[in-house]
Amino acid sequence: LPPDNVQTQWHPLGPALQHAHATGTMPSDMAMTIATALTDIREHGMQTPSDAAASWLSQIRQQRPGDMAKVRLEVLYNRYEPFLWAMVLYVLVFLLACVGVLTGNSMLWRCAMALGVVGLILHTTAMGMRIYIQGRPPVTNLYSSAVFVGWGAVLLSLLVERSYRNGIAISMASLVGVGSLIVAHNLAQGGDTM
Repeated sequence: LPPDNVQTQWHPLGPALQHAHATGTMPSDMAMTIATALTDIREHGMQTPSDAAASWLSQIRQQRPGDMAKVRLEVLYNRYEPFLWAMVLYVLVFLLACVGVLTGNSMLWRCAMALGVVGLILHTTAMGMRIYIQGRPPVTNLYSSAVFVGWGAVLLSLLVERSYRNGIAISMASLVGVGSLIVAHNLAQGGDTM
């Protein structure tokens, strides 16, 4: 349930309904709307939005427009999976850097650096989205810590590679980027709080 005049944070629907039942009071209109919407979704699925779900969304949009902006951003974040795409770019960086080092082809090194920078920008954007959505720094749980540590290591490795230009640091940047995002992905299944 969204914050109201009494509470300042979002709170779970279940305890609110249980409290109303235990005290013999009527749940709030919002609680009843959400409960009805969830029942409709359970019975009819997500494909056909119910009147209760539409009413719930309409009420939330009016009462909490800032929160709805965050919800839209979170939907975008979940739909496009920026960390997955950053991982793909880091794998391509590793392959290009390795082939470039083995063949001595400087064009492959430049491509690896460019993709590394794009991967870092995507990694940074995804991390920034999470910070905005959650309203807290990226080190509050193991998932976000793994993402943040990987980001820092990639950034440092790209800066080192820019100085030495031998392909080793860019290869390490990509390995650390992929590794940290794989670790974060596995941690998300049991510990991501977004």
